[in-house]
Amino acid sequence: MLNHPGVPMTIYDIAGVVGKAFPLALTPSNIIKGFERTGIYPFNFDIFDESEFLSSYVTDRAQARNGIRKGKKQAKSTALTDTPNKEEIELAHGQKIQKIRLREMKQRQKEHKPNKTAQQMKNNLKRKLFIISSSSESDVELEKICNDSTDDSITEEKVPNESLSEGNFVLVKFPTKKSIRFYVAKIVNIENLDYYLTYLTKGLGRTFTYPEKKDDDVKEREDIVMELPKPEILGGTERAFKKFKFNVDLTDFSIY
Repeated sequence: MLNHPGVPMTIYDIAGVVGKAFPLALTPSNIIKGFERTGIYPFNFDIFDESEFLSSYVTDRAQARNGIRKGKKQAKSTALTDTPNKEEIELAHGQKIQKIRLREMKQRQKEHKPNKTAQQMKNNLKRKLFIISSSSESDVELEKICNDSTDDSITEEKVPNESLSEGNFVLVKFPTKKSIRFYVAKIVNIENLDYYLTYLTKGLGRTFTYPEKKDDDVKEREDIVMELPKPEILGGTERAFKKFKFNVDLTDFSIY
């Protein structure tokens, strides 16, 4: 390789190269150096230190920082358009939406929990109205107290009518952190003060349709904003026959 740089070596050149290198490597001095390194010749009893034969020190393993580590959910390749996989994805999404709505409903129940102090103030206000009604200045005092009353009376005026029954269509509110959303739903069942609803999806214009997968929920009476009139069913084709139209102005509500 020194005599012919850049020339590739073939199998026919190996014999000549080994024939030159082998005698130079197997000299008496090189052989003696190999035995001397291990203390065989000349014999050396102290060639290796005793510390080299000691067992190595094993360090203590650090304890795990986290107790239980949950691994990533095992995934698999799926055909999203296939019917079983599609239904599985829709079911998982529906369960997620249901959990969010239940969480929001529990949060609203905590926020609208009646305050004992406010109820006592309301009872005291009724007693004052009864006492001052017999005095000569009852008209002036009554007008002043009514103007200073809380929002309880306003809330009671907005409560839906007692005529709500199964099969009625209603407008339901969903308070969020930044705004209030409204949805159109149909009352499926009424138990005590709970209203079991199935939601409609908003289409083009003022039309509404039932979603392909039922969207059910349970609401309280205070979440129902208003009762909608009986819808007009659009005919013509099989798809249009499933559409509903309400003859009422809903432009003031952010309906989804």
